[in-house]
Amino acid sequence: MTAVNREAMGIYLWHQPVLVAVTALTAHLGRALPGLHTAPAGPGWLAARICWLPLFALVLAVLVAPRRGPSGRRPGLVAPGSPAGRGGPAMGTTLGVGSTDRPGAG
Repeated sequence: MTAVNREAMGIYLWHQPVLVAVTALTAHLGRALPGLHTAPAGPGWLAARICWLPLFALVLAVLVAPRRGPSGRRPGLVAPGSPAGRGGPAMGTTLGVGSTDRPGAG
């Protein structure tokens, strides 16, 4: 559940384009696919639509997954507890603030 929570914004932003893209790409197969290219006409349509959900989820996972680096964390995020994450000395010296080797610093 935590993995889904971490990716919630990506999932939210990508779910609709994935639905449209899969629907558009499968439209080129030449025939109407039940639950995807047909109008809702009862419980059979709903059952067919539910059968499409794993494909949508797979495509969505492929699009959201590359946002993570090899360590499993998003690039650019600071590790909890690191000096940069606490706003400690690493952050100040990176920005040139708090450095004592400048002229006039004391």
